[in-house]
Amino acid sequence: MRKGIEKAKLRPLTFRLKQKGVYTSQARGLARLLVGAGCAQSKVGTMIQLFGRSLGLSIPERMSRRTVRRVFYEAEIARRIQLGYELKQGSSFTISGDATTDRHVNYEARFALVRAPAHYTPSTSSSDSILVPQNRFVGVESSVDHTSETQLAGWHGAFHGAAEAFNSSPLAKRDGALLDVLQLAVKLKGVGGDHAADQLKTARMLAAWKTDMTCTLLGREHLGYGSQPTADMLRLIEDTTAASVRAVGGSTSWAIMSAEERSTVYVDQLNRAISQVGKELYEALPSQERRPLDLFLRLGCAMHKDLNSVKGGAAAMANAWADLDAPPPILLANKDNASTLQDVDLETLSTASLLLTDTLSPAEMRALESSTRGGVKLCSLAGAIFNNKDDKKGQHDTYVYYFEHYLKRRCARFPDTSNTRYQSYCDAAAELLINREHYIRFLELVRDHKVQPGFTNIEQNVYNGLQDPSTLSELAILAVYAQAVTHPYMRTAR
Repeated sequence: MRKGIEKAKLRPLTFRLKQKGVYTSQARGLARLLVGAGCAQSKVGTMIQLFGRSLGLSIPERMSRRTVRRVFYEAEIARRIQLGYELKQGSSFTISGDATTDRHVNYEARFALVRAPAHYTPSTSSSDSILVPQNRFVGVESSVDHTSETQLAGWHGAFHGAAEAFNSSPLAKRDGALLDVLQLAVKLKGVGGDHAADQLKTARMLAAWKTDMTCTLLGREHLGYGSQPTADMLRLIEDTTAASVRAVGGSTSWAIMSAEERSTVYVDQLNRAISQVGKELYEALPSQERRPLDLFLRLGCAMHKDLNSVKGGAAAMANAWADLDAPPPILLANKDNASTLQDVDLETLSTASLLLTDTLSPAEMRALESSTRGGVKLCSLAGAIFNNKDDKKGQHDTYVYYFEHYLKRRCARFPDTSNTRYQSYCDAAAELLINREHYIRFLELVRDHKVQPGFTNIEQNVYNGLQDPSTLSELAILAVYAQAVTHPYMRTAR
């Protein structure tokens, strides 16, 4: 007996991932955490067993890749049910979305802002919880294009998907309450997006769809649709039946149609008739009752607004030099234009706005007109050298090591102007001003360590720009604007 007990103590404890042949919720949650941390789905089962072994536990079950995938499908269904539930419980919500392209495939991301509990607990009902604004993920899907019509169809699909998931859930069957897309349209109070033309058109189309669905809902409620039909509803059904027969060309055509074809025509005619009744009711409403139904806000992107302000300010600075009768920033011409303008006097270049066309050849004039100058241009060129979006171009880690040694800052990179990130140009202007001497010395180091010492054209432009008073003046204005306007504004917006 004693020996048996000792042997049992030496054996590792057995931990079961399954109960009655089904993986427990804790095991499924652990699988989702591992995949979220970067573990491959096919390795999740092995990793769980290794974790158990390191803790002295024997885990006989090994979760397969297919099971892990199904665990994620389960979480996706639960997410849709939760979204549908919160949309039904709330009195209003707004939506937002954006798109990007990866390998020539367009992807649409969608979110909904709802009022919901910060945390759900089994002991507390949602009705007793404090509701706070919550940003809910609606989904990411590929689309054939980024047109407004496609975006609108995507939102329709998202709403129908949330309603279908909730209505099919045990939660909806237990409460006996279903979610209708018409209700979602009435509750929709706004859409957020950037300032692109397609986003503005999408907002207008969503507002029109909301109005149409609102009229349909008003018509249904007035006619008793889905419940005990009113006398008006019975008359409407008779009129719709007659209109359906007329729509297909008469009773002869109606008689040879299948039941499905008749149903399709009848439903279409009925929806049109109900919508017309709703429009008449909507037009008859007093303004104070229509106002909450009409409420639909178009929410722009705060970052885009700040970006537009900086772009407008940069254009104003470029035009101000002539008004001030002051020498403008030096020209930062590309390689081809610099070669064309190499015989033009630098003093002339610094006052290019005062040139007479007969002093330059046509080729030189074209090169001059197509070349740019100023603080924003300098920041763009600096970003291409110090932090290029292509990791095979520019200085990258050489830049990091240099400034880590001299400025004692670890792994700090130049503001990401090469990827045109928001606020990066103003940040780059401040960076170049504060550490101007270090950047000049770094460029000289790059120049002198080449097999054939010398600057490339872009390096020469940045080197010259960092020593030009007018260009430095524009950098100072960009840096001050960021401190005085951009940073406080974005802190408030976020």
